[in-house]
Amino acid sequence: MMMMVDNTLEKEDDNVAFKLAGIVVDDIRFGKLPAEVVSKAELFLLNGLGCLVAGRATEIGRGINFDESLTGKEKRWVETVKPTPEQYKMYRDASGTFSTELTTVCLAGINHPDSVVVPVLLNMGQKESSREAIVEALVAGTEVMAKIGILLNPSLYYKGWHSTGVCGIFGAAAVACKLLQKTKEETANAFQLAAGLASSDFYRLDKKYPVIKVANPGIASVAGVSAATQEQQKNCGAELKRTSVDDFVGTFRDGNNNSQSIDWTRYDILELFFKSMPVVCAFHAILEPLHDLLAKNQIDAADIAKIKVGYHKIPSDYYSGHTARSVYGAQTSLPYSVAILAKTHHAGIETFTKDVLKDKDVQRIADSVEIVPSERKGTDDLIAGEIELVLAGGEKYSGKVDKALGCSPKDVPAKFFQLARFGGLNEEAARRVYRKIADKEYDLEDLRI
Repeated sequence: MMMMVDNTLEKEDDNVAFKLAGIVVDDIRFGKLPAEVVSKAELFLLNGLGCLVAGRATEIGRGINFDESLTGKEKRWVETVKPTPEQYKMYRDASGTFSTELTTVCLAGINHPDSVVVPVLLNMGQKESSREAIVEALVAGTEVMAKIGILLNPSLYYKGWHSTGVCGIFGAAAVACKLLQKTKEETANAFQLAAGLASSDFYRLDKKYPVIKVANPGIASVAGVSAATQEQQKNCGAELKRTSVDDFVGTFRDGNNNSQSIDWTRYDILELFFKSMPVVCAFHAILEPLHDLLAKNQIDAADIAKIKVGYHKIPSDYYSGHTARSVYGAQTSLPYSVAILAKTHHAGIETFTKDVLKDKDVQRIADSVEIVPSERKGTDDLIAGEIELVLAGGEKYSGKVDKALGCSPKDVPAKFFQLARFGGLNEEAARRVYRKIADKEYDLEDLRI
């Protein structure tokens, strides 16, 4: 059902909403986009498609009840929102995509744009949507998630909110508005509705049950599209109501805020970090030097007595648990991610299994991990870290990185094929999609795999 909301805010009352709307409607037009932005958007698309397919084979993608706290959260959302079958599919696609822990990362905004942007695109777009329309929607959603994330963070995270969930509402609204060819005023209004929904406690982080964040991209996707289409519903426990985005951002502004460094003209999509391992982004700062130490010194897991790591305070607050009841729990536990790499010398999406969680060396090493939060506070430092291995004989090996490498652009196609295989997509179908994107000759129907 459609609704009309009469409490419209004027431009002078909400500068952020209208700035974002201007970027989406006026600036992001295919003919105006630099070639490097278009190329990065299509690399981003390939990564997101791979994660979406692989997400169908993860625990949440298969609908497995792997954590009671997550099951309870999903049940509460379904009972509150009463999603349509189409909305529930979008929820499942987005949460499954995110659950691979291989989506791209906007470090400055501390969020994962393709976990929302790609599923919304595939669920909202018309089959005849052209390459140009697809790229515009991808860039719009990514830029909005990046910029709202920069305005809110890192204080948003320090105050206990999940940035991908909160920012994802705005990103989903941007994608939907671009696909529906909304005007600047309509798009600004959608962002104001998104701001009214973004303070739902669904997007709160839980230090005791960090895995429940995996539902947030799905919840945010449905909420953001509802804001764009103005569909009346009890969305995330709140009626659609316009809220000044300026005021919403202001509630999180403090001395930790990044907003002073925002550049409204910059294409933040160019700065995305592509993960190479299916773990929390910040873990790359520990696992990359660990991998090098293991290979260079031929260290066997049985010889490791203790591991000490230091990395950013934000992830260390939420992902330091020494227990992992599920595969996703291991992917979001630094001690278990470290232990699995130490045992297998590999960290691919297929490496994280229930069997490896039961391995005695993995459990022992995970228990031995000592985490020291870094004094670094900037979002650029999220992928900086250091590690020290202590062997049973007393030998010590150490390593550090100031900026993890992640997955290089040239390796994204190989990553896509790996994800497609994990998700059960046959090789021929995967190659067809890759070739369509590489040849720049595709519409939305070509991407529905």
